[in-house]
Amino acid sequence: MSGVRSAYSSQRLLLGAWTPRIDKIRNTFNPHLSGDIYIEVMPGWSVVDEYSQVTKVVRDNYSSAPLIFIGNNIKPEILYTPVKMATIAPTIAHFMRIRAPNAATAAPLTGIHK
Repeated sequence: MSGVRSAYSSQRLLLGAWTPRIDKIRNTFNPHLSGDIYIEVMPGWSVVDEYSQVTKVVRDNYSSAPLIFIGNNIKPEILYTPVKMATIAPTIAHFMRIRAPNAATAAPLTGIHK
């Protein structure tokens, strides 16, 4: 099946051999509340709940971390759009009023300056 990395039965999760991946899944598995099959989706695929129509995109390589800029003329706000690592150096260079690094490939963040 395309988009499915692995499928585990509840019996395999409870009684199967130990692996680091199965150990992480076992920590979230409850035999009284979880289903009979646990399906692990590959990164980049979407999972749609057919009852609530909520879509979740699976991203194994994505991790979120806070990005905080403090200084004069920076307005306080929370950005809900994802910020790529490539935009941080050009943004700092923009605030310092210097040229962005030669290897910078992205434009600086806009709209955070007063």
